[in-house]
Amino acid sequence: MTFMLTNPGSASMRFVRASGEKTSVSRSKVQLPIKAVYLGGYGPSVKIGDTENFKRIVEDAIMAGYNLLLLTFWFDNETGIDRGASAYYWQELTVDERDELLDLARQQGARILLAAGGGTYNGYQAGGGPVFGAGAAQAVRELGLDGLDFDLENFTRSFGTRSGLNQEQTLQWMIDATIAARRILGPKAIITHAPEAPYFSAGWQSGYLTFYKRLPKGMLDYFLVQYYNQGPTYLDYESQFIRNPIFPKTAIAELIKQGIPKEKIVMGKLTQKSDGVPNSWVAPKEIGQWLKRAAQDPKVQNYKTGVSTWQWHDTGEPTSEEWIRDIFGPTSKKRKIKPIAKPPKKTSKKKATKPKKRTKSESPKKKKT
Repeated sequence: MTFMLTNPGSASMRFVRASGEKTSVSRSKVQLPIKAVYLGGYGPSVKIGDTENFKRIVEDAIMAGYNLLLLTFWFDNETGIDRGASAYYWQELTVDERDELLDLARQQGARILLAAGGGTYNGYQAGGGPVFGAGAAQAVRELGLDGLDFDLENFTRSFGTRSGLNQEQTLQWMIDATIAARRILGPKAIITHAPEAPYFSAGWQSGYLTFYKRLPKGMLDYFLVQYYNQGPTYLDYESQFIRNPIFPKTAIAELIKQGIPKEKIVMGKLTQKSDGVPNSWVAPKEIGQWLKRAAQDPKVQNYKTGVSTWQWHDTGEPTSEEWIRDIFGPTSKKRKIKPIAKPPKKTSKKKATKPKKRTKSESPKKKKT
């Protein structure tokens, strides 16, 4: 994932707790299959402060059938949230507006998470994992969200970091960050990691596999594996689910065989070709066919865990609604009609005017590679 900071270091990005704001996290997980979508940044039609359009996007994503929404990106304790990212808009909502969206999500069996890190993050410092994990978790609590996604990238082939950490230091940083987040958010929150698929391979010292095996049980709910941006691979059922010849031991069956439970492996793909490396894109109808086959395939233990996608679109081909529908079929979700509140007694005979309908505009977009 690549997500450029528009104004790193700005004080306006830091969290401010609103009076009376809720800090508890969700009390239940989502049901399988996972249908996760990252809400990216803003486009030309979504200006800073355009919270009405942002609310519509969140509502549309929920009603399209996605059950895990990820808000991008919390960067670190100094920077906080990128001013151009979807989490920034959530931060700008009132407590009542956030609660309304959270209520809608939970009515529909969905949860909303904060994503931390991103493709531009490289602030790994020796011993700094607990600070990063605790800071991100506190941001989740400040914003009243349901959990946290660690989007950790920029690892070297030795599974060190460009900031100078070696493999052991990197692994300890990741483990410490995850444990710190779980301690703050509690056992009922959702905590995920979104590694690039090759990070499980020998080409990167099987770094993410080692991380999982060393991580204490109960710390991690899902891997939202980025099976994209690696060139023309993971393009058919065999290389995605059974055996990958380019990045050995990263196909889903291979991960299961190495000890990662199938229920934790979520297959990540691009929504549109322009969201990443174009030749790594797979048509959603084909993904849907793969999932039907996998559900009957003992080689992947009848895999039904689900998918994640970068990123939300309500324009272009396919839109995010079309993407998820092509994979799983039409959604049957319907909004619950709220009871109409009785209007206050009028002292004037002047008729009340009807509110104007909100027009639909383009959703925020941000490129992730």
